[in-house]
Amino acid sequence: MMKVPWFVPLPPWIGGDLQTLRNFMRPPGDILAAWPGEVMRFAMKDGTGDELVGTLHRPAEERGQAA
Repeated sequence: MMKVPWFVPLPPWIGGDLQTLRNFMRPPGDILAAWPGEVMRFAMKDGTGDELVGTLHRPAEERGQAA
C-alpha cells in the first residue's frame, strides 16, 4: 500500500457539503465550449470496476485547425 500524508481540509471549505454549496453559488468561470473535448476513461486496476473519467481539450493545431 502506498503511504500518503494525512489530508486535512482547510477552512472555509471543510467537507464535501460546503464544497458543493460553493460550486453552486459560484460556478467555475472557465468556459471551454470553444475547445471541444473528448471524453477519456481509464479503468482502475483494483478489480472494483471503477473508472477515472476526464475530458481532454487539445490545442487547435493538434485538431488540424488553424488557431
